[in-house]
Amino acid sequence: MAFRPLKSFFPTADELLAADLPRLGEILLVHLNSYEGKVKQNGRLNRGYLLGMLENRSMGLGSMPKEPEYGARQPEVTQAVMEAWNWLEREGLLIRDPQQPADWFTISRRGEELLKRYERYERWEKLGLDRVKSDLMNNEGRRTRDVGSGPEALDMAWEWVRMKEKQKTPGVAAAASEAEMVQPSRKVFVVHGHDEGAREKIARFLERAGFDPIILHEQASGGRTVIEKVEAHSNVGFAVVLLTPDDEGCEKGGTPRPRARQNVVLELGYFIGRLGRNRVCALKRGDLEIPSDFTGVVYVPFDDSDGWKQALGRELQEAGFQIDWSRAMGAH
Repeated sequence: MAFRPLKSFFPTADELLAADLPRLGEILLVHLNSYEGKVKQNGRLNRGYLLGMLENRSMGLGSMPKEPEYGARQPEVTQAVMEAWNWLEREGLLIRDPQQPADWFTISRRGEELLKRYERYERWEKLGLDRVKSDLMNNEGRRTRDVGSGPEALDMAWEWVRMKEKQKTPGVAAAASEAEMVQPSRKVFVVHGHDEGAREKIARFLERAGFDPIILHEQASGGRTVIEKVEAHSNVGFAVVLLTPDDEGCEKGGTPRPRARQNVVLELGYFIGRLGRNRVCALKRGDLEIPSDFTGVVYVPFDDSDGWKQALGRELQEAGFQIDWSRAMGAH
């Protein structure tokens, strides 16, 4: 892949500084992926090397330009780019390489998906909306001349077509943010206690709805502690937290009440902090103590009816996911 400098995306500092974090983070990932031999070495990325290159400091990485890429505006640009790097980490698009010192990172699977999406979107932009849409419609889901083959490519192409048509609709901003390319992962972390039956119902519902449920005990430990396993598998787009009356507890001298396992409450707080409240849905089974500090969290009653499925599906839709309701609500 040919090297793609930041100026090929943002010709001026003003354009770069005006970009929001998702847009700048996406472009930074594309830029980093093209940077083999300096910031990127053997598929790994070094944050310290990137900072050195931005600041035009010689770090034994070869010849440097006579002045920073953005001249006198470089300090502002450098700060924005490092904020974008932090965003890539928070979103799970860059992950630390456990085999290397702290400054080395790799692109996650979700990051690779974003790069693939960006590459395809760029190609379709060159072809134009009419040509891509015509190719899709004339081939009726088979291998297409311009779009490619396979369900993933075809679904992505139709998604791109809808996005471009939305931009052309009167009353809609002419240039929708390219941050739409950064799609939330369809992996959903399922936090649970001792109720295995309830856990399996949630997992099967998510699978029918087109999601990939992540259940911690099904993942390899690799010598990690439980919280390290949670962190390692937290690259998800949503979390479902199942609170079931597995324990009892109360204030000193009070009457014990049913409550969820303490690890469930801990992981509820963890995913609220990592994903935000709008990407966490808590399912509550029976009468049990609710954590008092998590105001604004939606608690959905979990019972033997299908009401919780509809409520969970709506929360997923509100978070930006598409739901195939006919599949999701099919078999129990």
